[in-house]
Parts: sequence; structure tokens; C-alpha cells
Amino acid sequence: MDEGLEALDRLFTQRRATYAGRHLAFRDVEMFPKPAQSPFPVYVGGHNLEAVDRAARWGSGWLPGWRPFEELRERIDRLHERAAALGRDPAAIEIAPQFSLTIARTDEAAEARYMKSGLVAHRKSLAYTGRDLSRQVEANLVGSSATILEKVARLEAIGVQHCCALMIPADSVSEMLDQMQRFAEEVVQRR
Repeated sequence: MDEGLEALDRLFTQRRATYAGRHLAFRDVEMFPKPAQSPFPVYVGGHNLEAVDRAARWGSGWLPGWRPFEELRERIDRLHERAAALGRDPAAIEIAPQFSLTIARTDEAAEARYMKSGLVAHRKSLAYTGRDLSRQVEANLVGSSATILEKVARLEAIGVQHCCALMIPADSVSEMLDQMQRFAEEVVQRR
């Protein structure tokens, strides 16, 4: 992954680029058209430490999956430290974690809806990634509008600039639309 990002950087910034890595190699290659933005924005996904370090080196942004907030804060701190050590401005790297969103009138109703969703079963299959599944309700945007507003404020306080509500578990289209409308009216409009 790092080689690919380094190779792309050369292709995007040099008229003629040469690269020799362990997995990639090219010589005297021209790539046109060049990106309009310079530098080309690269958003690095992943929540492991290698992804944090990759985002510090190459990223315009970091898109981790959900983590407990204190762990996310530690990784944001690491990203900022690594970026500064590389001579980069840590504030220039956007932090935009991806979350599941389940909103209801009460925390209990939101948690019940979330826990019965197929997403929870899917997450159990991902347990090998080191995520503590017992913390997935607290570490995602699950709850009443008041709880979600509080979670968003906590995330903002640790350096998160964007919250990506990537998955909205629902049993029907109308249930999903209800959650989206509730989120828009009761969370987004209050921010």
C-alpha cells in the first residue's frame, strides 16, 4: 500500500517518473492529465496502527472504522505526532471516522434496533480485527438525538472533523428514511 501511494505521488508530481520498489516498478513513465489539485488529496482508510502511520505520511485525510473514543483519540494523537515528525502540518490532515447510525426516541429503542440488525451479526465475523464488539453501541452513533449530539461533541473534542454515518441498519426503506430524517432534523440542524 505504501509503495502504491509513493508511486502515485511520483506520477502525479513529476513530468517523467521512475520508481523501483519491492512490488512496483516503472521507468521514465509519463502520466497525463495530471490531477487538478496539488497535492492530490489522498484519504487513507483503516483503523490499525499501520493505517495511522500511512495517513501521517501520505494522507490528506484519515478514514478509520469505529473504535472506542479513547482509542480513537490515542490514534489521532499518534497520527499528529507522526505527521509532525515528518515535517507535515498535523492540522492539514482531516479526521473522518466511519460510524453506524441508529437513532430513535430513546437510547434503549436505538440500541434494541441496532442489536437486532444484520450489521451486528456481520460485525461478529470481523472480530478478528481486534475490535471489542461489546463496545460497538457506545463507539457508534447509536442512541437518542441527545445521546448522538453528545457523542458528536466528544468526537469533535478529540479532533474529529467529520463523522461519516456510513451504515444505517434498518428493516425497511421507510425505517431507514425515518432515521435519516430524524438525524437531519434532530442532530444536523442543531449543530
